[in-house]
Order: sequence, then structure tokens, then C-alpha cells
Amino acid sequence: MRFKQGLLALLGAAAVAFGASADPSVTINSVRQNYPWNNTVEINYTIGGTKASSDTLYALSYSYATSTGGTKTAIPASDMGGISMVDSDDFQISGTYTAIWTAPAGISTDTAELTIEVQDVTEQGTPATEANATYMVVRLDNGKVYYRTWASQDAANTAYNTDEYKTTKMVFRKVPAGTYYVQDSSSTTATMAKDYWIGIFEVTVGQYTLMQNSAASVSATEANMKPQASVAWATLRYNSSSTSTLPTSTFAGNLNSASPIGKLNTLTASTAGGKKFDLPTEAMWEVAARAMPAGDSSHATWQWFFGSADSTLGEYAWYSGNNSPSGTKKAGTKKPNDWGLYDVYGNVWEWCLDSAGSGSAAMSYSQTPSVASGNYRRSRGGYYDYGSSYCRSGARSYNSYNGSPASIGFRLASLVP
Repeated sequence: MRFKQGLLALLGAAAVAFGASADPSVTINSVRQNYPWNNTVEINYTIGGTKASSDTLYALSYSYATSTGGTKTAIPASDMGGISMVDSDDFQISGTYTAIWTAPAGISTDTAELTIEVQDVTEQGTPATEANATYMVVRLDNGKVYYRTWASQDAANTAYNTDEYKTTKMVFRKVPAGTYYVQDSSSTTATMAKDYWIGIFEVTVGQYTLMQNSAASVSATEANMKPQASVAWATLRYNSSSTSTLPTSTFAGNLNSASPIGKLNTLTASTAGGKKFDLPTEAMWEVAARAMPAGDSSHATWQWFFGSADSTLGEYAWYSGNNSPSGTKKAGTKKPNDWGLYDVYGNVWEWCLDSAGSGSAAMSYSQTPSVASGNYRRSRGGYYDYGSSYCRSGARSYNSYNGSPASIGFRLASLVP
């Protein structure tokens, strides 16, 4: 039988980007098309490396791009001769394999690129790419990142509202790009130019410990699962409460690598394609808190994501109406909003990226932070000793950049490239 070389350019060492060098990786040995020149493609590849641990589960993911460095399109495992290669007791990681792919019509014979990667699918949920995932999980001990989808919001809520995701891992929910209604108005909007991730929990004491030292030991105590408070805005971003440096007009810009957020970005830099985290802008925070679809004005004037009457606020928030004894409470003990975010109202105020200037600076209404001159920074959501009028979607507050009261914590966000 004759073969035609070059239907797809080879990516010679499509190694998965996580963990140590011993982790599994893929080398594509050859890509050939059978004669006559139909779209049946034979791919020969080798998997090398070892399992990270005996209970680690891996799967192969396939994708192609129609130009060098172009956007990747996922290839279903069923289109690769049914090979998914999820490893089990009878599957050894190392070895050479052949897959048969029926490529889509019109694929360039010269410029298309095929990629095969090994994914760690130990996490719950359905493995996904960043582009089509609804959740992102970050391990704080080694920086590994997992993208997941779920059959329902309730299933995701049940899976993630557990101790490990409040101590040694962080979970982020994707918010789609679009124009959203904000500030309890049917005419005021905020534009999210990119999809973005936002934490489903306020960052806890345990998570904050690991942000600063990924090798630290953090146990699942109630104290470790309360939101981290008493930390200044300047400390989070610059590792010093004495600096009044303003944010730049770029999300995650002007961060000190020695700061807690900077250290998290360093931890995930090589394992997640350079994921960068920061505080959300006010607009990002409010859009996520309202959990209202882009362009939907039906709930635009609602005070809370569940309506405009505070009679049920106690089901969703720790605030003055139910917080006795006074103080922070374990994250995720109240109901989430429709996007699976917990404690967006009450428990602690949450720092935002924006400068409040002298206290009167307007919202930026975008993912670009306000950089108004002044010593105040924005916070949102209210806290455990405030009434319902402050613990609502549109309420805005501010504090000094170097202030570290017990009433203020934070939630993290990240843009999707």
C-alpha cells in the first residue's frame, strides 16, 4: 500500500504541560494518508513517562489547527478509531500506538498541525479545554490546572462544595464575554471583552497559606476554611502594605512576583500556559455576583441575584440579620448564586482591582481597572456585621490601600486568553 506523507505537519514532542519531566508526554512519530487520497489518516505516536501516582488517571486528547500556531479544534476520541486511552489497571502509560483518523474535508495538506496530549483526568467532571470548560480547578501544592464541564449546575455545586476545594485547591467558574446590566439599572451596562474565571469561594485562610508557600501543610479545619481577612490590598499585590502604587490599566499588570498573588502566578505559569490571577475589577465582580445572562435585562433592577426583597437573604449570606456570634464563617455554608458562587454577599467585603481615587471614582464598567489617583481601593459584597442594604449586588465601598480590617477579604479572577 502506498502512503502520502505530509497531510498534517507533525508536532514532534507534544508534551503535556504539567508536573515534573517524568510525567507522561506524547511524541508523534508519523502522520500518513492512505492511497487513494481520501481523508483517512494513520497516526503513529509514542507515550513516554510514568504515572505521577498509582491513583492518577490519564486520558489522551486530540486536536488540530489549520495553520501553524492557529486555534486548535478538538477531535473526538470516536473519530480516532475509538481510542481514548484512559488508563486503567490494564493500560500501561509507556508504549507506541496507532490511531486512524477520518479528517474533515478541506484540511490543508501542508499547514495543518495535529496535537496529541496527555491529560491528568483525576479530577471530577468531564475533561475539557479552557475554551469550552465551565470550571477550572487549580491545585495549590503543584500548580496543576484542570478544566471541566458538568451535566448540571447542581452536580458541580455538590462536587466542589467540599473541604479540599476550600483548602488545597481553588475552583473558578467561567463568565462568558458579553454586555451585562449592572448597578440595579435597566440602562447601565458593563462590557466583558473576554471570558474570565472567578473564584467560587472567597479565598480561605488555608488557600492563602498555600499561595504564599505551596509546600506548606494545610489541614481541613474550620479555621482554615474561613475567608482570609485582615490583609491589605497593597500586600496582596505588592507584598508590602506601605506602597500606594496604583494598578495599571492592564488586568494582572504591575504585580510584584513576591506578593501572594504574584507567587500564585509563578506557581501556575509553566503548568497552565501562563495563567495570571488578580483581583477582579468592580464590573467583573458585579457581573459574576448577579449571575444574569449577557444582554438579559429582565432582572437588571434586582437588588440581589434572587430578587429585590431581602426576606431570604439569610439563605445566601452571613450578615447582621443572622450572624451571631459576630465574625467570619466557613466558606460555602450558605446557598450559591445561579453560577455556583458562594458568599458573594456578606461574610467579608472583597477587594477589587480598581482604585477608588479619593473615594468617588466611577466604575470602569469593564475588565480594565480604574486607575484614579488616590489612596483608596474598591471593595464589594458587604460583610458579616452590615445590614442588607450593603450586602447586595450594586453596593460599593472602599478602604485605604494599606488598610487590613477583619471585615475585608478577597476573591480571585483570571482572564481567558
